[in-house]
Amino acid sequence: MIESIRAALRRAGVRPAAAALLLSMAAPAAAEPGPPVRLQPGGTEKVCQVLGEFDRQKGQPTVNLTASRFRFWGGDLGASVEHEGRLYFLFGDTHPVPHTVWRERDADSIAVSETTDPEHCVHLTFLMDSDGGYRQLKIPGIFQGAFAVPSGGLSLNGNLYVWHTSDVPDRGFSARSVLARSDNDGYSFDYLFDLSRETLVHVSPALVPEGSMPELPPHEGDGVLLFGTGLFRGSDAYLGFMPADGIENPNTLRHFAGLDGGGKPVWTADESESAPLFRHGCMGEFSAAWNPFVEKWVMLYTCGGARAHTFLRTADQPWGPWSEAEMLFDPAWDIAGCEFLHIAPPPDVVAAGGEPCPVVTDPHTPFNLGEAYGPYLIDRFTTGEKGKSSTIYFLMSTWNPYTVVLMKATLVVDGRGDVGAAWPAGPKHDRLLP
Repeated sequence: MIESIRAALRRAGVRPAAAALLLSMAAPAAAEPGPPVRLQPGGTEKVCQVLGEFDRQKGQPTVNLTASRFRFWGGDLGASVEHEGRLYFLFGDTHPVPHTVWRERDADSIAVSETTDPEHCVHLTFLMDSDGGYRQLKIPGIFQGAFAVPSGGLSLNGNLYVWHTSDVPDRGFSARSVLARSDNDGYSFDYLFDLSRETLVHVSPALVPEGSMPELPPHEGDGVLLFGTGLFRGSDAYLGFMPADGIENPNTLRHFAGLDGGGKPVWTADESESAPLFRHGCMGEFSAAWNPFVEKWVMLYTCGGARAHTFLRTADQPWGPWSEAEMLFDPAWDIAGCEFLHIAPPPDVVAAGGEPCPVVTDPHTPFNLGEAYGPYLIDRFTTGEKGKSSTIYFLMSTWNPYTVVLMKATLVVDGRGDVGAAWPAGPKHDRLLP
């Protein structure tokens, strides 16, 4: 009944906001939310350093030796996608080793992995060119310099699809997103179309099996949810949808425009009518995925500029309601950050006579404080006990040293897992923010 009314209103040209008021009279009540999920205190930690030649914290070579094996010393990001039985990682601005191989300094790169046990790090093989250096991820016709990076990928029908940020001349860097396709496992890409200049500039896609979400726009077959943010580190979270079989047709894109009176999502073809999933207008790099162990959608994201924080939210449905923002990693206060970021120890640690941080800076940037950003979930590695807890693994970038580390954290359902000790008291250690 509701779908027939919605279709009639759409044919009549009624806008989503007005249609929601009419639909609320006939809409059924929303489903009861599942139990809340929160981070296990003290459970966020570094597993290993993924990029670079040497882990200064551990005083030993990295597992991937990217300078000697692939001829680059640093890079960032690392959105992942399962493709043709292997795990692909889409890395951002990659910096080649000087004087050994010519590459554009801020071009992007792709690696593949067979790793199934992340506790021993992620072993990578980068796509290579014939000269022995890493192959750059190139999309014809778009700018791919600094800050123009791949934000997400999806594998469909043997093709690898990548959503990539780029520039708009009158708005600055990272002001639009494009969709590109590779039919040769990432060795080359074809530009398909511009996706968004407003709410889906940074995109984290998720495949939805056919028939699993009747609240999605009418379609046949599987669907693709597009979680998104707009202005770089100045955006709320948004949501789009495309049928999987229409992924190469921009006219199939629909935007989440809010909930009707019965708590059902309203969809529109007009991006200007998009409604945020929640308000936290500092969002930048992020990732989102379904976690089957805690039975929630999980979103990790970077917030703000210098001294950025990393947050976590969860939701029963992709359109929400989403939980309060919980601090996943705070480089200014987390003790672990002192170990692998170039940063002074927290003031309360110093006052208590704590040890100074080890020197882990890149040699050419000794005065730049370390930064943490770009949390990218890796679905393959998620483990847990259904209904109780889950361990998530994600890549996180560090500005100094300029590299990527593998992190893990534990989520607990409604206090049913081993939550350990409480967070330290005091305003600087509050882990929940509105």
